[in-house]
Amino acid sequence: PATILSRSRYLRFGFPEAAAVEEFYSKSAGEKPSALLRKLCGPRLGLAARALADPVFAEALRAASEELKKVLAADMRERLEFAAVAKDMERGELNDLLFRWLVFLDNDLFTASRSPAVAVFAHRAEKIASALRDIDSNLNKKLVFDNLLISL
Repeated sequence: PATILSRSRYLRFGFPEAAAVEEFYSKSAGEKPSALLRKLCGPRLGLAARALADPVFAEALRAASEELKKVLAADMRERLEFAAVAKDMERGELNDLLFRWLVFLDNDLFTASRSPAVAVFAHRAEKIASALRDIDSNLNKKLVFDNLLISL
């Protein structure tokens, strides 16, 4: 219910150790986890298990990943056009999209921990996390999303 959700907090737990992640993916080899699944889910084993079990969910992850790549590669006009289309999304739909984007950026942070790109990934992840908080605080979702796309 909305009442419970409005009083909930987003908790970030650490990732499992690299050996546990590798063990999960190697045991799932019979289900053929692709390199794309590893990229989309990274060390989030629950997310990977759900994607393996539900092809529709796996496709939604892939589509969100592609949208993020397009947005990050787009110029300002294209970003604002995307925001205009996204303004019709329900609040929950927009939250899901932003959460998936945040997951992808966290995965990039996890794999690039010693790379100079870490600062870029961290900046983008913080902007998305901030947008999620603002939307959860019932701020104008279109304005929040427009500002996010401008700042990425």
